[in-house]
Amino acid sequence: MGGVGVLRISDGAVRTVLALKDHVASSTVMVVGPGDGLWLSDYAGVRVLAPDGALRVVRGVKDGPRYDNLVVRSPSDVWAVSNDIEWEVVHYDGQRWKAVRRRTDFPGRYDDNKFNRMVVNGEGVWVASWNGVWRGSGGKWEAIVVPAEIEAHADLWVYRDRVILGGIDVHYLREGDAWRALPWPAHGSVLRALADVGVVAAPNVDSPSLSLRAVEGEGCTRVSEAVAGGRIEEFTVDGAGRSWVSTDRGLAVLDVQGRILARWETGGLPGLT
Repeated sequence: MGGVGVLRISDGAVRTVLALKDHVASSTVMVVGPGDGLWLSDYAGVRVLAPDGALRVVRGVKDGPRYDNLVVRSPSDVWAVSNDIEWEVVHYDGQRWKAVRRRTDFPGRYDDNKFNRMVVNGEGVWVASWNGVWRGSGGKWEAIVVPAEIEAHADLWVYRDRVILGGIDVHYLREGDAWRALPWPAHGSVLRALADVGVVAAPNVDSPSLSLRAVEGEGCTRVSEAVAGGRIEEFTVDGAGRSWVSTDRGLAVLDVQGRILARWETGGLPGLT
């Protein structure tokens, strides 16, 4: 939260676990790693906040670049992408950060190749950009053939260690060396969240609610209850299939049926402004 820092909600209470200045909080990327450690990345580097409150610096810099799209496999196996024009894929082995692939190493139609998304599974590191999709494994990288409908809009997720590839209104599940089309309803270019429990969530454009479905099921399973606010800004799905939603007016937690389990509107939690 801007002007406050990192808040932790636990056992019905909320407390500030790390104070941050407003401009730092607004640019901080948070990722939960193995062991419940919270990885924090901003323009001053990367830090890890342990459950007991201890803070460990794993990358110190001055004025960036910030590392985005962090994928924390273990404390000694972390992947990220630098947030700058000449972006690069970097890896942390527990000792140092090393650039393993640069923007120019993904050639194609666009000279100003933009980064879309990176995921990591048992097959390797997958990178989607305007110039296509690549997979890196054992230091070797190869271009992956994708369906023609994807074009420059490729997005990636991992579901039960399998890659899901998405375009504007099409989605595919990787099976061997092929892609199987998923019957997900089109929602334009909005981002989705999914979890290994098998729940997909996508925000609706006409109300502050989520469309919920099974990863490999037909059609929409549920449209959630509307949450307070005019628009959904951030959302994620946790290991139990619950959707955590942030709007312009507060926070809410939804169950797999789309019912509101908890809600905190602006002013309902200390620091929630």
